[in-house]
This record gives sequence, structure tokens and C-alpha cells, in this order.
Amino acid sequence: MDLQKLVTDGLEHNRIRELYLYKVPMIKNVEDWTKVQELGKIYFKGKHATFNGGLVKYGNNIYFISDTLIVSLTKYRKWKFSKEIQVVPEEEWKKKVTEFQAKYHRGNIKDVKHIK
Repeated sequence: MDLQKLVTDGLEHNRIRELYLYKVPMIKNVEDWTKVQELGKIYFKGKHATFNGGLVKYGNNIYFISDTLIVSLTKYRKWKFSKEIQVVPEEEWKKKVTEFQAKYHRGNIKDVKHIK
């Protein structure tokens, strides 16, 4: 399945899986920064990296923007990150999937990507 679709589906609940966050591309340069739409702020300290910044949408794709880039662009543009996006660690995700699979028969599982 397409990564952008998985990230978009997860953001409906203001959360993103840690694995998907690692794969979201970082935005560095755009022709027109006013066309960038803010989705939510992220602060997450994982095993492999620390994410401090936010998720933005440019065109049809979702990107991560670092906090240092946000601060450096504030003189040219106002940022309005209204939501805080929760990052679900992989250990917690795997635990919930295992509990879900134990509760329901494996043959009846249609979609386990959005377990609450």
C-alpha cells in the first residue's frame, strides 16, 4: 500500500505510527511556501532519531518539516499548527496488533492498520 495513503489514514486520528514517520520524506525547499498546509506538530524521541517539527502537506504529498526550518521561515510566513500529532511507538503498536489478533480469529481480520 502507498505510504502517503497510510500516513493520511493515520492522521485522521491525529496519530502516526513510528515506522511510517521514519519513512515520511523531509521537505527542504519549495517554490512557494504559502502553498504548504500545516497538519500538526510532532515531538518524538525514538530509538533512531528525534523528530521535532511538524507534518505539512504540499500538493498531494505529506512531508516532515524540522523545527529549525519552521523558525527560519517565520519572517516570511506565519505557521499555524493547531494540532499535536501523537506518534505511536512500534512496541506499543505490535502489542495492540497481537491483542487484536488474539481476540479475533485471524481469518476475520480485514484491516488492522487503525487499531485504537
